[in-house]
Amino acid sequence: MLYNPSKRKRLDYGPKKYKDNPLFRKKGTVGPGIKGSFKIAKIIAALLLLSLAGLGWFALFSEYFSVSDIEIIGQGSIDPSAVRSSLDEQLNMKIMNILPRKNYFILDKAELARMLNDKYNFGLLNIEKRPPRSLIVEYKQRDCKYIWNEQAEYYYIDSLGYLIEKTEPDVTGTAAYRLISNSGNPRIKDNKVGLDEQIYPQIDAVGQLLADKYRGIPPVERIIIADDENSFKLKIKDGPEVIINLRDDLAGQLAKLELLITEKLKGGFMNKSYIDIRFGDMIYYQ
Repeated sequence: MLYNPSKRKRLDYGPKKYKDNPLFRKKGTVGPGIKGSFKIAKIIAALLLLSLAGLGWFALFSEYFSVSDIEIIGQGSIDPSAVRSSLDEQLNMKIMNILPRKNYFILDKAELARMLNDKYNFGLLNIEKRPPRSLIVEYKQRDCKYIWNEQAEYYYIDSLGYLIEKTEPDVTGTAAYRLISNSGNPRIKDNKVGLDEQIYPQIDAVGQLLADKYRGIPPVERIIIADDENSFKLKIKDGPEVIINLRDDLAGQLAKLELLITEKLKGGFMNKSYIDIRFGDMIYYQ
């Protein structure tokens, strides 16, 4: 057979014939398979976002994570029901008027501890969260050692001057809680008496000497502290104020006082307004 070029079959390169061939696809177009994959990816992303939003709402606003099982374990005179009331007051507040403070994930133990210590000044405070909605508060009250009087207020304080709680203004010193009155500038700041901590052992030492050795000295009603921390006054019950040097020999000063009472002043001691025994062998009184 002879080859006739005029009768050669023409090849069709039209777009309709090769529309499904990726090599002949127009620039900027995608196939139906890829379009379907994009749609599925969008649906999956939307479902994930909805799921995350739902989980977030459940974690933050659901009652399941709302702290309601609260256990208070306390040692001391502070009523656990009072501590519970203080907790409820804080937990019922909202952050930015939206987020519930009592939510297990939002609840800040450090902030809660700071609030409770500002109010009660515990000696020991431990706060524990247990999922999903439990809170355990364990506290120990500071050990009371003295009664501090400043202006018209009276407080129980510990051996370092930390305030424990207010007490009635008509108390007087006892063997258990010696009364200390501040006659100078205010000293209470941040739930603590701003007094040199070395003064408290001196006060204890005077009390012990009076109880054990110098029984000829009448009962002391209170200790009076002024701005000068080198001395304090012993207010004798129904009698004078005795000024003592804190930085000198306490026993020697009390021995002088007892000698003055028993041998010189005798019955006239209670009629004096003050007695100053700070200066060596010299005694000043009026």
